[in-house]
Amino acid sequence: MDDTEKTNIYQQTSSPQGTIIPEEVSAEIERPEEISGSIPPDFPTDVPVYQESNNKWMFVIGAILFFLIVFGLIYWFFLRDLIQPLKPPSSSTEDITLTYWGLWDEKDVFQPVIDDYQKKNQHITIAYEKMSSEQYRVRLLARSQTGNGPDIFRFHNTWLPEIQEVITAIPADIMTVEEFNAIFYPIHQKDLKINDQYYGIPLMVDGTVLIYNEDILPVSPSNGNIDVLLKGISGNKYQIKLTNVLGQVIVNKEVILTDVQQKISITDKKLATGMYYIIMQTENKNISKPIVIY
Repeated sequence: MDDTEKTNIYQQTSSPQGTIIPEEVSAEIERPEEISGSIPPDFPTDVPVYQESNNKWMFVIGAILFFLIVFGLIYWFFLRDLIQPLKPPSSSTEDITLTYWGLWDEKDVFQPVIDDYQKKNQHITIAYEKMSSEQYRVRLLARSQTGNGPDIFRFHNTWLPEIQEVITAIPADIMTVEEFNAIFYPIHQKDLKINDQYYGIPLMVDGTVLIYNEDILPVSPSNGNIDVLLKGISGNKYQIKLTNVLGQVIVNKEVILTDVQQKISITDKKLATGMYYIIMQTENKNISKPIVIY
């Protein structure tokens, strides 16, 4: 290596830091910056441009829809009957007309009760209609089944099984089962109850009353024999006594009636002529009748 080459090498290695050494270019290219042309064919041109992925939002929306569907199914099958929607309070000013079907009684009988109720509930009007008893039950069922029946109606306590489809149970806020049992007779509790609910409030009771008079009537004696006609309750016991005018007991016997009135013999003994008293002892009183033997 001659001295000139050594000098060039020394100059290259001893260049100050930061000096840019230009790249060697072929002698045919005078101005490299003016080179133009297309991208080499081997260079890929379909490189995708990066965009932010939307998968995250799709997942969030899908999760929300999934939970809404699950909650809807749970509500429909399990919670629908437990959660009742709030009902708006009914307007007390709304006019209401109630039709009442009565039997046998004229409108004047119930009008004082109706007037008193309407004074306390001025938005309610009760229209009373006296219906014929002929085919009443048939008309009641037919009209009610078509939606043209009465709101309040009379019915016999034995009809409940036949008219159950057109009648409503007594609400607990009107009368509880315990209150009904404490007020009305056992026959009502038996006939007006279905599945621990009562249907209808009794208006009256048809009952049989036994009216009787307890009495003892002497039968005209003859030859000293004493017979009497005893009146009372069949099956009851009565104490019968025969006394003289001094109050001395001559006969004392117990009699059980087999009918409401019965002829009995007080004694078979012959009694002396004179006045006697026959006394009938009941639960509440003594009945005394004089008898004369002649």
